[in-house]
Amino acid sequence: MKVTLTLIGLLFLLATPARADFGDCTSPEYMSGFDDGSEGVDPSAPHLDITCVIEFEFEYPTPSGPRRIRGIRDINADWAFREGALAQVEAGARAAVAAMRQIGPYEVDDITLLILDDTYGRLDDAEDNRTGALTVSRSHNECLVDVYMLSTSGAPEFVPFVIGHEIFHCIQHASLTRAQMRTSTEEGVWWTEGSADYFGALTDPDSPLTLDRTRRFERRVEEGVPIYDMDYDAAIFFYWFHRARGSSQLMPFLQQMASMNSDSAQRAAMRSALSDEEWLSFVEAYADRKITTTAGASLGFAEEGDAIDFNNTRTERIPLEPFVITRGWLKYDCGEWENELRPDPVNLEARRESESDWGGLPDTIDTEEADSVRYRYAAINTRDSRQRVELEVERIRSCEPCGGSEEIDICLLGEWEMTGGGPIEWMRAQGVPITRADPGQRIVGFDERGIYYSKAFSTGMTIDLDEEQAEAEGAALPAVGRWSVSRPAKNLTICQDSGGMSGTVTTPNVSFPVAQAGGGQIVMDYACSRTTLNTSQDLGSGPRMETTYTRLTPPPEEMD
Repeated sequence: MKVTLTLIGLLFLLATPARADFGDCTSPEYMSGFDDGSEGVDPSAPHLDITCVIEFEFEYPTPSGPRRIRGIRDINADWAFREGALAQVEAGARAAVAAMRQIGPYEVDDITLLILDDTYGRLDDAEDNRTGALTVSRSHNECLVDVYMLSTSGAPEFVPFVIGHEIFHCIQHASLTRAQMRTSTEEGVWWTEGSADYFGALTDPDSPLTLDRTRRFERRVEEGVPIYDMDYDAAIFFYWFHRARGSSQLMPFLQQMASMNSDSAQRAAMRSALSDEEWLSFVEAYADRKITTTAGASLGFAEEGDAIDFNNTRTERIPLEPFVITRGWLKYDCGEWENELRPDPVNLEARRESESDWGGLPDTIDTEEADSVRYRYAAINTRDSRQRVELEVERIRSCEPCGGSEEIDICLLGEWEMTGGGPIEWMRAQGVPITRADPGQRIVGFDERGIYYSKAFSTGMTIDLDEEQAEAEGAALPAVGRWSVSRPAKNLTICQDSGGMSGTVTTPNVSFPVAQAGGGQIVMDYACSRTTLNTSQDLGSGPRMETTYTRLTPPPEEMD
């Protein structure tokens, strides 16, 4: 039996890895490991000249076996700490250990927190003294952390968040490659510090510091700073990640981050870690102000982005720099509009202000029921170079009364085809030697809302010019606009908002293009019956142009 127990004991010893003790905090050599050797800092202070006491120490389980964490301080340092703050260091450490269970597979070494006052002036050189911890060193399988209790984070309500932030740096150093961590003070600072702030929020979800990055993040967005050039403010991305992917995906995400200090390496890693659709979902959630802290608290976003107003046909150019958050408003005046976005596809989506679902920008937008309509748009370019996006917006019709009148004549309602007269016959009457004419099938329509339209058609003619001939071929685009009548003068007014004609004139010696933009107002006399519409238009010189149209659709029932 004794032999059996001895063998069991030996097997137990062999199966349990040997664990090194914490370093001796009375040893100057050990204590010098807390100093990161920053420029202007004397390596001999303040770590060496202290009387070390252990404030707390405990063990906890990890995926790779038990680990320990302790807090040490100068026996004389606590006089300067705010009441209750020292106890919150241990509370923060225990809360951080609980948060570790949420983040997916990770590694971590034993951790020593050196709790100091700020009598040495280190915080004056800190880029962000809210962290209250300036160095994280990995030495002899132990992660060493400086905690400065006189920073703005020294108040009890701030301490657990800060402790969680710094402990997560220990997790990063143990879980990620050395090459990845070498980027943590340069190109990789956005994900190292952003994720550490996020872990601080997992440690203490209700901390006031969870709201600390909102304004700076918004400023960086307004300045056009790429996500990979941010730093602590990238915590906003990780708050979104928390809801979209879940905290358990944090470490798998970080393990895909870049190992090189270059913008291109960061972009490639970001593309690998998330799809274009996911990056766009992040921008959309930000534009909607739906990103919250881990506790679900509003981050209080204030900026909405610029508004682009469309009150006539034009092309808007939107530059998309790599991984720069782009969002704003597209405002359309009352009317009907057509959108064409180039290139297609592009990582851009929109939603109507009154709706919640995002999707592609509509090809057609009708704002007749409102004075104007706004669409929220969001975009992010995940490529390595700028994208030049063009949004061509064409006004198909306006809501303004045509000719200052909203009156219509029910006799005109329906579709009509030109069957006599018109431009070619008018030119012949003026002596233009047209020997061949194809006027095209010209169809126009009038509806009860006061909307006018004409369908596309092709036309052509041959003109004798002394001993030469000129050929003219053209095509008219579909046109849309408004119409009204005035009485008793029996005037028909057409206000065309879109359309136009293009073509080519060819002579024996030269060929050249011709074009005429659509739009404008036309006033003519008219006479209407159940089957026929006659119009008479003054062209300013020569006789009036007479045109006859024959009804294609049944007459309105009101005419029966």
